[in-house]
Amino acid sequence: MIDAFFIAISVLVFTCLAVLSLLFTTYFPTYTEGGAAYRHGTIPVVILGSIVVVALLILLHITKILTRLNAGHVAWIVAAYLAIAGMGWAILANTWPDRDALDLMVSAQELGTADDPLWSHGAYMERFPYQVPFVLFLRLMQTVFGSNAYVAVELVNSLCSAAAGYLLIRYAMEVFGNEAANVTAVLTICFLPAILYTTFAYGNIPAMPFAIGALLVQYRYFQNQRFRTALLSAILVTISIMFKSTMVVVLIAMCLVWLISCVTKRQWKNLAATVASLVIYAVCTSGLNAAVARKYDVVTNDGLPKIAWIAMGLHTEDYPDITDIPGRYDGFVWTWQGDDYDTTTATQDSKAALKQTWEHFTSDPAYAVRFMGRKLLFIWTDPLYESILESNWSTEGPRKPGAMASRPMTRVLHSVYYGKLNTVILSVADVVQLLTFLGVVVLLISKRKQLHVEQMVPVIACLGMVLIYIFWEAKPQYALPVGWLMIAYAGCGLDVMADRGAQWVEKFTAQHKKNGRIGA
Repeated sequence: MIDAFFIAISVLVFTCLAVLSLLFTTYFPTYTEGGAAYRHGTIPVVILGSIVVVALLILLHITKILTRLNAGHVAWIVAAYLAIAGMGWAILANTWPDRDALDLMVSAQELGTADDPLWSHGAYMERFPYQVPFVLFLRLMQTVFGSNAYVAVELVNSLCSAAAGYLLIRYAMEVFGNEAANVTAVLTICFLPAILYTTFAYGNIPAMPFAIGALLVQYRYFQNQRFRTALLSAILVTISIMFKSTMVVVLIAMCLVWLISCVTKRQWKNLAATVASLVIYAVCTSGLNAAVARKYDVVTNDGLPKIAWIAMGLHTEDYPDITDIPGRYDGFVWTWQGDDYDTTTATQDSKAALKQTWEHFTSDPAYAVRFMGRKLLFIWTDPLYESILESNWSTEGPRKPGAMASRPMTRVLHSVYYGKLNTVILSVADVVQLLTFLGVVVLLISKRKQLHVEQMVPVIACLGMVLIYIFWEAKPQYALPVGWLMIAYAGCGLDVMADRGAQWVEKFTAQHKKNGRIGA
């Protein structure tokens, strides 16, 4: 019953995402987030591209290549490809950290020094203490690599992207089998944000291999019931959260499935696994922040209340006519400056903003529908998840003079951002996004009687992200984990499509030959 509930909800959600991704494509012609635009004429290209991919998979089925190839070996090849391509892109892009990434790099430099404005009262790090673990990672890069720290971060991103690709294929192999894992490998190769995001000095990419590793290890725990396996999965997901705080949704999904399995199967060890996971998460995150506060005499326990991000995600004040993109970052979390920074006041002001939103929505339901529609469209129809934007801002960041888009570019790089290569990249990403969402739907429908809740932890985590970003401040970048995690499920769904297509082709061919012999 519980399995059927999650499957039904997932089919509904991913069907909607598939339809949106087919009808709309978000892109950034001016390379500013507020300048997002939507393409509507890409449907024929996306459909044709999808047909070509499925036809290729059918051919691979007919020739038994998907069966003969060892997905474990393929996973290593894909990992090597992602690592090389990621570093190649970093060299070609020739960019630098900007905006939040630059703030984090500077925060790492300032930590433990006499001059530390980003750690002062009401400044960046006091407002956003969840960034402390990643700042410590950047500090390590700066200590070891000095002025080449940013290049080192790009290298780590490339290796983490490779590890995430490898682990995702392994996950598909263990949960769905060798053929599905090979199809997952094909999608992973074509998942361009895994390459394009390597220039981003942020926790998005480093968090992914630990999250996928946690999901893989938890699935193994359900097979072997060894408590140390559960502890390892808890440690891995905690590391992921420390790199990127929103990955806490993965932990919640893991704990939810542990509790469901505990109740439905009377496996009380799962309750202990849940408690241990929450304790490990709480101790590691809070303990690290407390240790940093004690060692460096900074404040790490006075961050903005979470309600501030919800208020910003539902902020209507700046969008009376929906002329801008609702629900994205609008600076609301910087409302309280200098000595006026106070978390109690921030909580009260956030509640007042939410009240204003509620009144606006209830007095004008049509506006509320347009608001949510525009927000969901912005978040879920960018097939590149803002990866290409993060390396080519056309406006100056607050800390570094000169816009990225103004830097000298080779002809190839210019084409990636503005020319024919840009069209190709966006088209490939568009096809992959549609096939990912569509493949998940096919899997859930075709395997609905075989799937059990222990196999659906990543799906449940992605459902949680979809739900949260209805209310939370959000943008396409935040949807990256959903697009990445669902590739393993899409691989199985597309494998089902290809297998049935191959059966139809073989049946048609056999019938044609039979009719030919009869005619003779």
